[in-house]
Amino acid sequence: IALGGPDTDSADAIARLGGPGNSFAANTVKVARILPVPSDTLKAQAITWAKLDVPYSITGSVTVSGINTIAAGTDIVFGKGASLAIGASAGSSIKAIGTATDKITFRGDSNAVGYWQGIALSTKGNEFAHAKISGGGSKANAFGQQANIVLDGNSGGADVSIRDCVLENSGGYGVHNGGQTVTLGQGNVFQGNVSGDTN
Repeated sequence: IALGGPDTDSADAIARLGGPGNSFAANTVKVARILPVPSDTLKAQAITWAKLDVPYSITGSVTVSGINTIAAGTDIVFGKGASLAIGASAGSSIKAIGTATDKITFRGDSNAVGYWQGIALSTKGNEFAHAKISGGGSKANAFGQQANIVLDGNSGGADVSIRDCVLENSGGYGVHNGGQTVTLGQGNVFQGNVSGDTN
């Protein structure tokens, strides 16, 4: 993709960034910036967030729909107060499955506690494994909760499975279940979360 530096793309076109031969490291701004788009323009399609040679950068409130597969080794960096929401359309979910040697990271562009808002889930079928989610929970999100990962079931129920993950340095909880289903598997580490690990 011939994108100028800084590299920019809407949340609806993330899949194109990981095309064969794409490289972004030579640009002046070494990130692939994901820009917010109106939620009613999102297509509920399968999207793969490929591992790039630069981090993805989210500086606002980004909502994505469809099945979002985050490739092992992907680095997603959030600006102050930024957030990622998985849209409430039927079949939307996030599958962030790293490996023991190639973890996925969701982090702020500062290491401060509670720097970015967090990841909001309102659908079923979400999964995190071998991932590190750090520094979320800057403020209450649209669901009124403060955490690295927040669930809300207003759309008919939400769930998430989390294993072999680090959830740390949230300004609120590591995970806020919002009365929904959180399955914590083996190998999770919770540390430095202001309000506690889970509610």
